[in-house]
This record gives sequence, C-alpha cells and structure tokens, in this order.
Amino acid sequence: MTLSPKRSPGAKVEALFDAFAKRVEDGGFRSSCPAGTVCLDLDSEVEALRGAVAASLASYVSVIARHFRFRDPSRVQPFARLLVTAIEGAYICARANRSSAPYREAGTWLAEFARRESTG
Repeated sequence: MTLSPKRSPGAKVEALFDAFAKRVEDGGFRSSCPAGTVCLDLDSEVEALRGAVAASLASYVSVIARHFRFRDPSRVQPFARLLVTAIEGAYICARANRSSAPYREAGTWLAEFARRESTG
C-alpha cells in the first residue's frame, strides 16, 4: 500500500508520486485524473458538475491527510491539498512532455517537506 503506516512520511510521499508516475508511464502518457479532466473542460453548460468534481478532489485530500501526522496538526490538510495540486499538475506536465519526471521531481521535494514537518 502506497500510504502504508509502516512507511515514513517522506517514503509515503515518494511512493505516492512514484505510483502516479508508473500509472502515466504504463498508460503511454495518455491517462489523467477523471476529476481533473472534467474540471478543465467545465463551461457554463456543465457548471453543475463543478460541485461533484470539488467533492471528488476533497475526498482525495481527506484520504491522503489521514496518513500524515505533523508537529503542527493544522498543516496536515493544506499539505494534503498541496499533494493533490501537485499530482494534478504533474498529469498535465507528464502528458505534455511524455515524461514521468514531473512526478518524481515533485515527490522528491514534497517528501523532504513531509520529513521536516512530521512527528515521526
């Protein structure tokens, strides 16, 4: 499991981003997040979907946040939102460049942050 309790916080982040990197590689750089894809294409005719997309992304944040413990607990939710933001942005960059490097780079930097903020 990517976010296994047996992993350190930094290792969890690296594993999460490695999993997404592998997903886009295995999909020939054609895959992306369904919620992100729908949201990018929203216009006034499908504005009603925005709430559903927002709820989907919020659920991703909630799942991720449960796996981190920081010295300052108020930083966990914003960190989880940052991870989701980086994942969504990396989908775009990975597809555009046909490279998983955006995931690996973001994972490395964000893992370092998780290590510094973590309680253990």
